[in-house]
Amino acid sequence: MWHDGLALEKALAGHDQITATINAYLDSDAFNAMPLVPSLQQHGALIFSNVFHTGILRSVPGLVVAEKLPSYLSTYNKAILGNVIKKFTAGQPPITILLANKDKAVLDTDYERIIDLEYSNGFFDITPSTGETSLTEFHLGSQGLRGQRWPVLAASSVLAIAAVLALVAISRRNIPDGTEYLTIE
Repeated sequence: MWHDGLALEKALAGHDQITATINAYLDSDAFNAMPLVPSLQQHGALIFSNVFHTGILRSVPGLVVAEKLPSYLSTYNKAILGNVIKKFTAGQPPITILLANKDKAVLDTDYERIIDLEYSNGFFDITPSTGETSLTEFHLGSQGLRGQRWPVLAASSVLAIAAVLALVAISRRNIPDGTEYLTIE
């Protein structure tokens, strides 16, 4: 479950599926008061922030801008100032922004403003990485070696298969096949 998702649902539709489910079982009057066909009361958007290069996160000026926009609803922020922030392509985004507004044009303008900040490298203030690696990045629980696990597993598998094939080949050399010469005296 993503953070504040229910708040976005409530802002857009007036209710959320968790409360509706509980009401269906425990409060039939509240459940029956819900519309049979839900309608949207506002327009909404989710923005999963994107980081285009790795480095030390100094600040997040784009978040300051987003919080002042008329469509801003809330944020889920996993980005920690002073820590390494890595180039993001998939998985858990460093910052998720929720937008909601009754006026679609206002929502679209706010959405485009945030996206433009990202593409112009103005959303995050990142000091480029120097290329040096700390020992904490090599800890198995960190993300530093997470991408190295599959190649290591593949290489280990290839070595194991090669060892088994070598043992099979060696063991076949010692099996008599009936074509040896016998010496008769």
